[in-house]
Amino acid sequence: MDELMRAFDDADVLRVERRLLSAIPLVAHMSLQGITLQKEGLSLSAPLAPNVNDKGTGFGGALSAIATLSGWSLTSIYAESVKANGFDVVVHTSELTYLAPVKADFCALCYYPEEQLLDVFLHKLTERGKASLPLRAEIRSNGEVAVMLSGRFVAFARAEQV
Repeated sequence: MDELMRAFDDADVLRVERRLLSAIPLVAHMSLQGITLQKEGLSLSAPLAPNVNDKGTGFGGALSAIATLSGWSLTSIYAESVKANGFDVVVHTSELTYLAPVKADFCALCYYPEEQLLDVFLHKLTERGKASLPLRAEIRSNGEVAVMLSGRFVAFARAEQV
């Protein structure tokens, strides 16, 4: 686990957090908190109130967005570790499973990838300027997993960098 965190430093995290909070307008509307690094992965937290549906529970689109943003953030941080501000990141595929309604404030936890997958990602990104990373994320609320995401995120060299 420590190896997966050593691939990046605090400056990489800070650059991605600034981009997340300032360049994606939806993030402000969702009242998304900043990035928190935990032992098992990267976490993003949000209050229920601005992300609620007509039933008073977490809106599926908001939950999907925050789970996706957690994967985007982690992939972006790893890409920053290769070259600061050198890559764009997009979600390529994602599959969501909704397990339980979200009735309180919640967080998305994107798990660190397996070390071998990360090594391949970083190598391809360095050598080819493009790589994909499969990631898993969960939405947790009141100690319960409410949503699971399985996705693939792609980092590629910014046009001006090519």
